[in-house]
Amino acid sequence: MELISIPLFWGCVIPSTAAAYTDLKTYRLPNILTIPILLMGIIYGIYNGHWQASLLGVTAALIAGLPGALLNQLGMGDVKLMAGVGAWLGPFNFMVVLFISCIMGVLWSVCRVVKQREIPRAKVLPDANTPVSPNVIAFGFCLCFGLWTFILLSLMNINLFAII
Repeated sequence: MELISIPLFWGCVIPSTAAAYTDLKTYRLPNILTIPILLMGIIYGIYNGHWQASLLGVTAALIAGLPGALLNQLGMGDVKLMAGVGAWLGPFNFMVVLFISCIMGVLWSVCRVVKQREIPRAKVLPDANTPVSPNVIAFGFCLCFGLWTFILLSLMNINLFAII
């Protein structure tokens, strides 16, 4: 499977960037942004004959994201965005993106703790009108940052598996 392709760019990277912007501004990832990324990734995997890699990428994302969502540390929109990125990249490349994203999330959280001198609490947003705690980070943005970093490093022919 060709890693960097035009369908990947238009079907995953650009929509994920729009989702990251939305998450950064509202701390929500609506289904209208996440579900199409997931569906297009699975359909593209079937079209290319790499449906196993797409489904394994979705599975890896669900295994990685659902425990955090069940513990109120991630929103389900984050999990669906992770599943969409996993569908496009497959399990191994998705895990590299997730690794980069988690590093970004940890750095963001540490900066917030240092700035506010307060330990972050669980992300609980009962409805759209509830104000967001200043300790919450937008993990969708971190995931998109990880995706862009992965794409750029891949374009520079840097093998992240050899580094990690």
